[in-house]
Amino acid sequence: MHDSHAPTPDLAEDAVMGNGLPHRLRRRSHLVGMVRGSPARVNLRPLPWLGTCILRLATRHGILKHGAPMKPVPDAEVQRAYRVRITLFLIGVFLVVFLLAVLYRGISTLNALDQVERERDVWQRPGDGVEALALKDGNVVVDLGSGVGHFALKLSPVVGKHGSVVAVDILKEPLLFLSIRAFLRNQRNLHTIHGQPDNPRLQTGSSDAVLIANTYHEFTQAKPMLDHVFQSLKSGGRLVILDHELRSARTESREIGPQHHEVAAELVEAETRRAGFEIISHQDRFIDRPNDEHVWWLIVAQRP
Repeated sequence: MHDSHAPTPDLAEDAVMGNGLPHRLRRRSHLVGMVRGSPARVNLRPLPWLGTCILRLATRHGILKHGAPMKPVPDAEVQRAYRVRITLFLIGVFLVVFLLAVLYRGISTLNALDQVERERDVWQRPGDGVEALALKDGNVVVDLGSGVGHFALKLSPVVGKHGSVVAVDILKEPLLFLSIRAFLRNQRNLHTIHGQPDNPRLQTGSSDAVLIANTYHEFTQAKPMLDHVFQSLKSGGRLVILDHELRSARTESREIGPQHHEVAAELVEAETRRAGFEIISHQDRFIDRPNDEHVWWLIVAQRP
C-alpha cells in the first residue's frame, strides 16, 4: 500500500543531498552564490523564489551564462598587475632615497656655511660694518649682493621685529639657502629679492640704509645699480660699501675689476659721487692682514 506521507523520489534525493530544497533550486542557489562572488552554496529555503529571480536577471543581462562556470582571471593580467606594483614600489624607493640625499646635502651645506662664517667673523669685522650703517629699531636696510646671508642675518636683530632686512642677489640658490637659514633662526623680518645685474628691484624711497659688502667688484653695470640704490634711499639714508683691492697694484679700470674680483677704492668713490652721494668717511685699510695680498677698504656715503 502506497504511503501518501512517504517522500517522493525527488524529495528523497534532496534529502540524501542534505539540502532540504528541490535539487533544481539547490543548483540555482549554488549559481547565485557564485554570482555574488562566493562559491559557497546559499540557503534559499526561506525565499525560494529569490534565487530564481536573481538567476534570471543575471542570465538576461549577460552577467552569467546559464550552466557556465565563472571565467578565471588570465595569468597574463595577474603578471601585468604584479609588474605594475613592482614598478611603483621601485619608483617610491628611488624618490625616498633621492629626498634623503637632498636633505643630507642641505643640512651639510648649512653646517658648512655656519663654520665658514664663524671663521670670517674673526677677521672681517662685521660688527664695525653694521655699525657704519647707523641703524635704528624699525629701519629698513638692504643687503645688496647678500649671498647666503653673512651680513643679512646679522642685520635682522639690529632693526628688530618692527624693521625689515631686504636681501638682494642675482642668484636664486643663495637666496633659497638664506630663506631656510632665516626660517630656522625664526628671523621673520628678513625678505629676499631676486635682482638683475642692472636693477636690484628696490622700491623708491623705501630704504634707510644699503650695504654692499664684497659685491661691488662684481658689478658689470655700476652706474644703473648706483642710480637705483640712490632712488631707493630716503633722504639722509646711508650707503656703506665694503670691498678689497690688491695690496701691490690698484685696479683703476672698471672692466678689469670683475675679472680679478677686486676694485680700487678711488674708482668706487668717484662713481659714488657721480651718482649723487656725499662721502662721509673713507678707510683705505679697514682690514689689513699681513698674509693677505688684498687690502679691504670701507666707504660710507649718504644721500643728501
